[in-house]
Amino acid sequence: MAEIPKVVLDFTRMAMRAFYSDMFIVVVDAILNERNYAKEDVLAERLRFPLKDLRIHLDHMKRVRLIRYERRVQRRVVRRKGPGWFRRVQSTFWFVDFPSILDMTKYRLHHMRISIQHTIQTE
Repeated sequence: MAEIPKVVLDFTRMAMRAFYSDMFIVVVDAILNERNYAKEDVLAERLRFPLKDLRIHLDHMKRVRLIRYERRVQRRVVRRKGPGWFRRVQSTFWFVDFPSILDMTKYRLHHMRISIQHTIQTE
């Protein structure tokens, strides 16, 4: 995976802190600390959240289009049968959608500008 520029990471963190709730900030910071590609189980362990509660927050953030996910099939060794036996396991990886965060920030700033102009004109 390519290295993400520091400017993009800083902008994402600032935009999250300016417009979103504390839970969103914590989850996005955890994903960014994992180099923008974090497994669902690792996030739950790092944030010390129950997996069910974390999935609720991740799903809400996905609907707001701040983060996206990718499902991958991985192989795990079945210890009872020996080293040559594998089981397929589906894992979910989450990552921050940078273009979407940029668009959301532009959208919110545009609406702030319109509301300020409206209040100035009504005074």
